[in-house]
Amino acid sequence: AFLEQVQNRLGKIFIMYGRVPFFYYVCHLYLIHIICVIFFFVSGNGADKIVDRNTPFLFRPLDFGFNLWVVYLVWLFAVVALYWPCRWFNRYKSTHRQWWLSYV
Repeated sequence: AFLEQVQNRLGKIFIMYGRVPFFYYVCHLYLIHIICVIFFFVSGNGADKIVDRNTPFLFRPLDFGFNLWVVYLVWLFAVVALYWPCRWFNRYKSTHRQWWLSYV
C-alpha cells in the first residue's frame, strides 16, 4: 500500500510487477529451471546424472549446488530479465478485456 503513493521510477517498477503476479510466478519458474539445466551441464555433469536415485528431482544430483552469492545473482538476473515480459503483459492486460486476464 505504501508503494502506491510513491511517484518515482522504482515505485512504478514494483507496481508493474504487482499487477501481473501470477504471470511473473509462472515465468520465473520456467526461467529458473532453464537456468538450472544450463548450470547443470556447464558445471560438467553429463546426461547420465540427470536422474539420481537419491533425489526425486531431475538435474539435481546430491553433489550439485552453488554458493549463496551465486543464488542471489541468479535471482537478480531472473527479476531483471522478467521485467520486459511482465511490462508487455501488463500493457496487454490493460488494453484487452478477456475474462481470463483478471486471473493472470
